[in-house]
Amino acid sequence: MGTDNTRSHVRIHYPSTRRPRLVLPAGAHEVLDLSAEGLLVTVPESAAKPTLGSRVEGTLELPTAGPLAIRARVVWVDGDRVGLH
Repeated sequence: MGTDNTRSHVRIHYPSTRRPRLVLPAGAHEVLDLSAEGLLVTVPESAAKPTLGSRVEGTLELPTAGPLAIRARVVWVDGDRVGLH
């Protein structure tokens, strides 16, 4: 029996020179990809990671649009990457 890894929404992957930023009270983080339901952000190895299941609030700064208020839940943490939904 196989695993279904299809996604509900298309993900937009950003090159390193055009990445949006997620600005949180604890600092700003590069957005590696985003979809209608979530974000993948980087958090430096030396920085404190958010707790799995916790809620975060901040501002998404897109290079082609104005800032957007974001509220999300931490759905996974792996090294320097954090998945938000």
